[in-house]
Amino acid sequence: MVDDRDSYFMRLALSEAQEGYNRDDFPVGAVLAVDGEYLGKGSNSTKTNREWSSHAESSLIRSFAPAIQRNKKDEKSIELYTTLEPCLMCLGTIVLNRITRIVYACPDPNGGAARLDPNQLGKWYVKKWPMIEQCNEFREESYILLTDYMRKHEKWKNILASFEDMHKQG
Repeated sequence: MVDDRDSYFMRLALSEAQEGYNRDDFPVGAVLAVDGEYLGKGSNSTKTNREWSSHAESSLIRSFAPAIQRNKKDEKSIELYTTLEPCLMCLGTIVLNRITRIVYACPDPNGGAARLDPNQLGKWYVKKWPMIEQCNEFREESYILLTDYMRKHEKWKNILASFEDMHKQG
């Protein structure tokens, strides 16, 4: 269930996405929290770094890996807030680093992996799988930022179409 604290962290993630947009990077932002306390934030930098795996979620987790591991040993809740449903790479990074909860704003009809069933992957994944929730409160704001970016770049035309189709369907 999404609460006021979740809204606060999602607002920070959207601010990071806006910063990425302003740099002409794909506008996705993410925030990490430990037991409800802010840990860090980041945004996509795939264009800036010229490295396709520089997604907001994976880069943020790598940056804070020592703190995440220390807090996991203390059995603290580690939450990731992201403006776009995580892709398969980011979901793998999330699971491997034992993030306990993901909250995302906009579904990704093209590359989102949050709908995967861990039961199809094996017992280890079932044990480590995070709680995943969509934060509908910020879905539209994230969608607009993403699709505005896609409209500015011809190479995103096909993906834009899948986002627009998703939006029409509700």
